[in-house]
Amino acid sequence: MAFDQPACNKCETTLVSQLFCFSCKTLQHFPKGIDFFEVLGFPVSFEIKSAELELRYQELSLELHPDFYGSSSESEKLLSETATAILNSAYK
Repeated sequence: MAFDQPACNKCETTLVSQLFCFSCKTLQHFPKGIDFFEVLGFPVSFEIKSAELELRYQELSLELHPDFYGSSSESEKLLSETATAILNSAYK
């Protein structure tokens, strides 16, 4: 990617999206003012290919969905719910 992305707070791998680390499969604590480009891991641009957007949304949805956190801690469940809501808003 041609822009700076933060590192995972657990494994320090560069994140694709500020919501989730695909390397260590960890939900990330994200800033309150996160913008939709940061949510989806794209640089700010009017030229995002719809196929790339769809793929990123699907990848993140499969990792963030609250159904996958049923046996997790309450804080992780809440983080999953919040991240999924933000992802859905960003995708629209």
